[in-house]
Amino acid sequence: MINIIAIDNLRTLSFSAKFGSDLLMFYLIAGITFFLPSALITAELASRYPIKGGIFIWIEKAFGKTTAFFITVIQWIYNVVWFPTIMIFIWSVFTYIMPIPFFKSPLGTFLGVLSLFWACTYANIFGMSISSRVSSLGAIVGTLIPMALLTTGGILSLCFHGGYETLLSNQPDHGDVYPYFVELVFGLIGIEMSAMHADEVKQPERAFPRAIMISSIIIFTALMISSLSVSILIPSQNLNVITGTLQAVNFIAKSNHMPWLTSIFGMLIMLGSLATVAAWIIGPVKGLWAAANRGLLPSIFRETNKKGVPINLLFFQACIYSVIVFLILFFPINASFVLLSALTTQMALITYIVLFVSAIKLMKLRPKQGDYFRVPMMKLTAITGTLTAIFTLGLGFFMPGELGIGHSTQYFIIVSGAFIFLLITSTLLAQRSQN
Repeated sequence: MINIIAIDNLRTLSFSAKFGSDLLMFYLIAGITFFLPSALITAELASRYPIKGGIFIWIEKAFGKTTAFFITVIQWIYNVVWFPTIMIFIWSVFTYIMPIPFFKSPLGTFLGVLSLFWACTYANIFGMSISSRVSSLGAIVGTLIPMALLTTGGILSLCFHGGYETLLSNQPDHGDVYPYFVELVFGLIGIEMSAMHADEVKQPERAFPRAIMISSIIIFTALMISSLSVSILIPSQNLNVITGTLQAVNFIAKSNHMPWLTSIFGMLIMLGSLATVAAWIIGPVKGLWAAANRGLLPSIFRETNKKGVPINLLFFQACIYSVIVFLILFFPINASFVLLSALTTQMALITYIVLFVSAIKLMKLRPKQGDYFRVPMMKLTAITGTLTAIFTLGLGFFMPGELGIGHSTQYFIIVSGAFIFLLITSTLLAQRSQN
């Protein structure tokens, strides 16, 4: 359930639905060339090294402590950059169903996304037992049920409301929407996150591969079908990248004379998305905590509470988030949302490139015997994932043509500048760890 709620969320459906009738093709490409390699490699490494630390441990064994710390910092940074996008999504859903002018103002938005994130941070101080329950509840009530509703609405539209014709005619200009492939891939990122909790799982050598495979099937199927339903219900040119799912539900509600459905659906989306945030807040922090225990961060960040939660790192992360939110909310919401989403994906893909290369190197250390999962054709699997990640990373520098905010060159400069800044910051921190 932690895997499902960490990845399966409705924020990325609008981006995916922009591909219209070609959506299934793009999803299959992303699934086969990126998501499947990620899941397979995570299944093997989590079952081979069932200890706290996850990706930090794997990369450390492949390339050493400094590289592992560099990737841990990258992973943490891209999450901190991503948090404002999911919180903007949650707040946009809230203001869609509660259209109070103050809530839509810059000050109201700032206070809203700030309060919600700090509440999610506080929920994580009670340890894994609480966060896993929140994740399970959020996955079922706030993600899977809304996705099932969207799927049902898509089927009803196909059968009774001309949805098939809408889908066939839903063919956007690919030159305008190709950059959204970055967001489609981002919707499939995160399967490795649950490995941070490897030492808290019974029989992880068997449980982790099985859980990853089951959750991967559910995640991919739910995302693909739900995105297709949104594309059936709302033409691509009319779809808002932030509130597109609510547009689709509003169409279902009006078509079936159920005006109350939109508000209920919106509340369910908020619940599921908040559970997603709660699941992601602690994972990367545990990676930093593992690095701190190896002397790569000041000793103050090693401290944990009675539940084993790295409390100082958790609140430090919330403070950094607060600063970012304060800065970005003075810009247009759609622009901030798309730009930060692209930047998040690019930083995340650096992590995956190193992970895939590490998997190839760790092939030499495979135990000849042992009860763990082995990836068939590991080298081919890892190379496929690496090439897809590099291609998608490059695509993130291009602005979606339909976004209509400024000039594409200006967008390229902003994304490139932010990307280089974050990369240099991570590199300097990693080099400092050697001292």
